[in-house]
Amino acid sequence: MGKGNKEKCLRHMEGCRGAGTRVCALLLAAVLAASALSGCGGDAPAEQAENTIEAAVGDTVPLEGGGMSFEIKGVSEEEEVKPSDPSGYFYYYEDIEGWHYYVVSGVIHNPEQEILSPEDFDVQAVRGNSLYETKAAMENSSASTFMGKGEETVAESPGLFLIVMVEDGKEPPKEVTLYYNEGLGEKKDTEQWDHGIRISVNK
Repeated sequence: MGKGNKEKCLRHMEGCRGAGTRVCALLLAAVLAASALSGCGGDAPAEQAENTIEAAVGDTVPLEGGGMSFEIKGVSEEEEVKPSDPSGYFYYYEDIEGWHYYVVSGVIHNPEQEILSPEDFDVQAVRGNSLYETKAAMENSSASTFMGKGEETVAESPGLFLIVMVEDGKEPPKEVTLYYNEGLGEKKDTEQWDHGIRISVNK
């Protein structure tokens, strides 16, 4: 990624707004390291959960211990990623020269309206021994914006997007795994996640 793009990413990560718009870009925090991660060799990525199950697009998978489930609705390649019904001042993932987004879109079914936060989840994307930079992005209750760190929702069906950064011309991941803890709780730095849902997205 060139110097100009790095400076652009840094400006938007600080939360700047373009002239004449209320849209604010929310980029992956480690975007500057993506070129080093994507396509790297060596050992296969370590498993990040104690228990991992296999899933595919179209599946609805129970989330253990929380009375909720994750419906895997589809996959797509996008130049930018916006919430389902953007309005007002909203966060999104903007177009970055030389990169695009591979997105697994889904919905958390939350019938008991438990408190949910983006920090309840983590994402890993792999192809062979290669890791990709990722982010779990959750919509607010009105689907008008992606929630930031520390924000919560009790929506019955918030959208959850598993976002993967892919360098243009490179192959997308074969597997995208969603991680979470029993009953949903933020991961401690020294612990594995309790559960993983490994989604096969490319043969």
